[in-house]
Amino acid sequence: MAHTRSIVTGAAGFIGSHLAAHLIARGHEVVGIDCYDPAIKRANVAALLASPRFRLVDADLATADLGPLLAGADYVFHQAAQAGVRASWGDSFATYAHHNVLATQRLLEALTAHPPRKLVYASSSSVYGDAPLPMRETARPQPVSPYGVTKLAALDAAAEALTLEALERLRRGRTTFIIAHRLVTVRAADMIVVLEGGRIVEQGAHDVLVARGGYYRRLLDLQNGRVGHVAAAPVSA
Repeated sequence: MAHTRSIVTGAAGFIGSHLAAHLIARGHEVVGIDCYDPAIKRANVAALLASPRFRLVDADLATADLGPLLAGADYVFHQAAQAGVRASWGDSFATYAHHNVLATQRLLEALTAHPPRKLVYASSSSVYGDAPLPMRETARPQPVSPYGVTKLAALDAAAEALTLEALERLRRGRTTFIIAHRLVTVRAADMIVVLEGGRIVEQGAHDVLVARGGYYRRLLDLQNGRVGHVAAAPVSA
């Protein structure tokens, strides 16, 4: 009987290594992915390396070829991150953006080709900023540190990926109408209808509308932060 296969990113960290040990104890085959400091990494996973059900891969999620690592995974636990509030200010912010935002986005993109049964993303209390204690998950996210900003940005990417996955399941075998402002939600639609002032100004598939360079393209550029305001809402079918 095949074992359940789980991926743990950040497996050499304190939480990641304990999670991997727990999964192995439950009979999982675990692939740990990490690019942590080698000396600390080996100390944290020394006991895990003795298990035949554990494999440690030294790889940066932002640059590695993730497909072969994710293929066949039942569960993905995304623990990897550049942690620490104080160090996230100043020149080191690029490191936080690399490991917390870009790495998460690349992981999510790779998972679209190898969807697991479940994805678990580890966020941080820093996304809530100076929320009053006791801190609750229902509090409004308003980070006050660069670290918190990168963790919230990655959380938005994770939520968006789960939303798109749910929409794709819903669309199969049926005609679906989606009203959206986030264009990534409708880019796979067979027909996109763009409304401006209550009237249709454009319609077509995503690639056609982008090439046309009209309202849809301008909306796309707006969401990528490249142009000024354009008031139009796409409706897809």
